[in-house]
Parts: sequence; C-alpha cells; structure tokens
Amino acid sequence: MSFVEALIPFALILLPGFAVIALARPLWVPVAGVILGASLLTALALGTMGQPCTSDAAGCGMARGYEVLALMLGGFILVAAALAALGWRLAAGREAGLGPRLLAMILAPLGLAALAAFVFL
Repeated sequence: MSFVEALIPFALILLPGFAVIALARPLWVPVAGVILGASLLTALALGTMGQPCTSDAAGCGMARGYEVLALMLGGFILVAAALAALGWRLAAGREAGLGPRLLAMILAPLGLAALAAFVFL
C-alpha cells in the first residue's frame, strides 16, 4: 500500500468533523470544532515528532514525511471547514438554508486546493 492510499482512511475519519464544522448553524459549534481540531493536531504533531528515530536515515525520513502528510491533510480539512463555515455565513447570513451551506462546503476545499496549487506549484 502506498502512502497516499494509506491517507484515504485518515481523510474519511476526518470527514464527519468537516461536515459538523462546516454545516452547523450555531456559531459556537464551528468555533469549538476548530479549537478541538487544532489542539488534537498539535498534540499529534508534538507526540509524533518528539519520538527518536530507531531506523536508518532513509526509513526515518520516509516515516517523518508520512507523519507530516497526515498532519497537513488534517490541517487542510480543518482550514477548509472553517472557511466553509465562514463563507456561508458571510454570503447568505445566519439563517441560510442547506443549499448555500452545501455549496460552501464544496467550494471551500476546491478554492483552498487551487490556492495551494497556485502558491506551491
């Protein structure tokens, strides 16, 4: 199994959190979700990056690279969910129906990925 194939279950685990943060109407739900997600990612980063390497240099580099990919995926999903929650509130107001919220949930990750591709490629 390649590293990218191994990231797919991790993304599927994060998808319900993305939906809760992006679609919830009360403002405290996305704020609490972002704070909880950021604290979990920070704890995961500190926990994995603080462990000593017990393998050869190539194995350690690949392991650290995979850990960083997983953390970046989690961070991307967290930022996209926060942008979606902010986007539908700014575009349609607090009483927006499901349509604008789902549209923001689709467009926020696409826009963020396009921005990342423009900046990094």
